[in-house]
Amino acid sequence: MSAYFPILLLSLICSLASPASPQQLMNSGLRVEDGSIPPMGGAFDCVKDLDGKPYSSQLVQSCLQSLKRVPYVRSAEVHSNNLKDGNIFIEFAVKAKVLPIVDIGFTAPQSEAQQLQLWLAKNSNNLRVGDPYSPSAESSTYQGIKQYYLTRGLLVGIVPTVRLDYSKGTASVNFEIIRGPDVPKKQAYFPYGNACDDEVTYIDWSDVDSFVPVPLIESQLRLGALGACYSVDAAKHDEETLTRIGIFDSETIDLSGPKDARHISLKLRGKQLSVEEVKIRGFGPNSSCAENREKDVALKPAQTYTSDSASKSLEYLRSVCTGPRQWVEVTETDQLTANGRLRVYFNVLVFPLQTVIVDGQELESHVSGGR
Repeated sequence: MSAYFPILLLSLICSLASPASPQQLMNSGLRVEDGSIPPMGGAFDCVKDLDGKPYSSQLVQSCLQSLKRVPYVRSAEVHSNNLKDGNIFIEFAVKAKVLPIVDIGFTAPQSEAQQLQLWLAKNSNNLRVGDPYSPSAESSTYQGIKQYYLTRGLLVGIVPTVRLDYSKGTASVNFEIIRGPDVPKKQAYFPYGNACDDEVTYIDWSDVDSFVPVPLIESQLRLGALGACYSVDAAKHDEETLTRIGIFDSETIDLSGPKDARHISLKLRGKQLSVEEVKIRGFGPNSSCAENREKDVALKPAQTYTSDSASKSLEYLRSVCTGPRQWVEVTETDQLTANGRLRVYFNVLVFPLQTVIVDGQELESHVSGGR
């Protein structure tokens, strides 16, 4: 079975193209027809580098020869197809050595690791001992782990270490779990959870003014997240909650759409809430970048809370913690005090990106990011 290389996933080639003109731009992709390739690294960079460049048969052939020289690639060929937009799709098809997975591990408490294994076994697309390693199966496993923790109300960092040993013909993957902040629980999606009979498929927050602390409201609502299961009781709970919480000049929650395609629209006008405290909480081994930054964020104690100041604070913390080979996730948690003021916590989770080791040599990655 063939698999597409992540990020370069493009449509299948249906026919060979007529000769391209130099004015055409190239859209490039890589298809793995068989075998195991690393999830990232420089061996296939030439494919990505062709994307968006004017067509050049010399560049295409140079990339093809480069792929053929990769030690673990058994064969490589190139196909082309003219696209409707006038560009040309260049697809490289490779066959690589097959590496069966001999071990899948988790750096997490033992009881937690056992539960994770049972959870991941529900999805046949995930990595399995004995199956060939593939980046797509690793990605599916990564998302499954993330969903496991989100259904339990926890945001985590996931750090894979992939070892591909072509000389021995084996692969192993370990996932280190780095615990982050508590978050509102998410609904489990198929195949991990039971299908919802009446699902919320759209939530409209566009008619919510800047005085409303949305993270606080999301944490209180039963229908505040996509995939939530609608019920009359849940809708009644949310209406009563918006009234009871007492931070709005006016509040309306509208329900529309048919069964299993419910739309939730919120119209909220917030009172001006004073910020009692702003705290930054770091999670993960690299989160020291966020220490003692309270004085630098836009939202400060004694100010009136606005979503604009909160967003600027989140973006600032994301920018100061973004670095080479690490991922940053910054979230906001709000608490209402007994005297009607707001405590705001900015949670900064920083963790390394995956490590890929091929035949004992670590592949370099210059990727970083966050949200």
